[in-house]
Amino acid sequence: MRAPLGRRSVDVRPLQDPGVGELLGVSEEVLYSEVHVRLEDGKRIGGVDALVRIGREVWFLRPLWILSYIPGMIQLMRPAYRFIAKNRFVLFGGTCKTDL
Repeated sequence: MRAPLGRRSVDVRPLQDPGVGELLGVSEEVLYSEVHVRLEDGKRIGGVDALVRIGREVWFLRPLWILSYIPGMIQLMRPAYRFIAKNRFVLFGGTCKTDL
């Protein structure tokens, strides 16, 4: 995501970088539980809402952005995102270092 967002002057930082949790105003538990976006006004959004917002800028996430305009779709996307995020190590291989 760094390259496509960087072309739009968006700062992308790994969650493991020192100070990112403080910058976002979230605990370490919340920090690693989902993707986060800090908007220009300082507001933080996370999870599928963050991906939908990024979808406005990045072509490969644009379908999420478009789907979010269908009435009721974002309400279905949120629990689906939480399930995938919580089970990402099982679904995509690897081991889970934290119990999210």
